[in-house]
Amino acid sequence: MATLPYQCAVKFSLLPLALAIVIILILTEASEPVSAVGINYGTLGNNLPSPKKVAQLLQSSLINKVKIYDSNPQILQAFSNTGIDLIVAVENSLIANLSSDPSSAQQWLSTRVLPFLPATSIVAIAVGNEYLTTNIDDNQDRLNPNSLFQAMQNLHSVLSSHGLDRKIKVGSRGPSVWCVAKPHAEDKVLQSVLDFCCGPGGVDCREVYEGGDCYQPNKLLAHASYAMNAYYQMHGRNYWNCDFKATGLVTFSDPSYGTCRYPQQ
Repeated sequence: MATLPYQCAVKFSLLPLALAIVIILILTEASEPVSAVGINYGTLGNNLPSPKKVAQLLQSSLINKVKIYDSNPQILQAFSNTGIDLIVAVENSLIANLSSDPSSAQQWLSTRVLPFLPATSIVAIAVGNEYLTTNIDDNQDRLNPNSLFQAMQNLHSVLSSHGLDRKIKVGSRGPSVWCVAKPHAEDKVLQSVLDFCCGPGGVDCREVYEGGDCYQPNKLLAHASYAMNAYYQMHGRNYWNCDFKATGLVTFSDPSYGTCRYPQQ
């Protein structure tokens, strides 16, 4: 059974309604069964259908996941009781407050998400949109990555306090990220992390075994880094999936080398 990846999404705002219907009909009549289709639903444009009409159209199609670029209450209300999963977003302009003040995260969740649960199926919160590659005021300064991670952590803590951390995941929109071991992590801890990832953690560690593309250098730090990253990618690249008893480090530089390729989402 084929699954269309969520990343292969149609940005709905750029399509006339009639064209969107044609695309949905093509997907519906595809010769190979399709189990899941997702779209990005933007609201920039002219003469767009109302959120209610969009929700009704998508409900009659194969589309079962929708990513929006904010937490528009009209959209969240329109998708109530549709059975379609929503991924909502935190705008870049809000990240500084959410990272510096945990009460801001509580307020954001209380006003933007909680009023629509459980009728609207909100399954994830994407923090920022290409936040780490965005310039400040058109100069070369980038937004602070620490603010992004702290905002994600504060939102996750608030979700946990409401018992929603298993239902609603926190992530980010942005460039590829990897998880590696900290250079000065203790060998004893790294060995336990490696054993976990390659055992109960479910990581395929054949690449770091003798003969594998990532076996050299035959160092614990290198092998642990590969396994930690594979685990991190498997579980959605949430910041807490790269903790590993405080030995993990998120990086935006690809740690791959030679024929050793670190997996990424």
